[in-house]
Amino acid sequence: MKNNNKKYLMLLLILLLIGALVVPYTFARYANLFGGNASIEIAKWAVALKQGEEAVSETFDLELSSDASDYVVKDKIAPDSTASNSIQLDLDGTEVAVTLKVKVDQQKLTENLEKLKVHTEEFSTKITVTNEQGASEVTDNGNGTYTIKLPNNQAFDSTNGKYNIKVSVTWVNNEDNNSADTNAAKEDSAILTVPVNVTVEQLIATP
Repeated sequence: MKNNNKKYLMLLLILLLIGALVVPYTFARYANLFGGNASIEIAKWAVALKQGEEAVSETFDLELSSDASDYVVKDKIAPDSTASNSIQLDLDGTEVAVTLKVKVDQQKLTENLEKLKVHTEEFSTKITVTNEQGASEVTDNGNGTYTIKLPNNQAFDSTNGKYNIKVSVTWVNNEDNNSADTNAAKEDSAILTVPVNVTVEQLIATP
């Protein structure tokens, strides 16, 4: 029996030894691990508002002007006349389409007119946005909102990224308000201020 036990023990040790040698190679295979970075450049935002060639700050003053005529002195406004001026939107270098919002702050305009003691209903304002020669088309969405898409899917440059924002104000004559209008005109250096807000945002594609 002892000899049989020794044989069984020897056989078991041999099997364990064979298993220890075989098992690691049973699951062996070629393998490589790679690591890297995926990257993409961020689209450029280069929006500026300009008066002539000069960029304006976030708070700007736009002096309205009027043509000389036989009825009202140049660069003045009175009943039955209109004054206007333009500021330029420059998108040169911008690599995304934009949404442009240009609105007159009616509440502040009303407050300014009340300080001048003139009737608010006599004044009408108008804003128009037009592209300069060669610039991408402007889409008027109404309510002072415009969209400007990329020119041929490329970035805006100095030849296709210039736009005019024209602000006009008209003093409509109303014979019933002659007295109030006359009193306002008697004030020294009476100035009509039209508050205008300009917002430029990235145009987000909607499904």
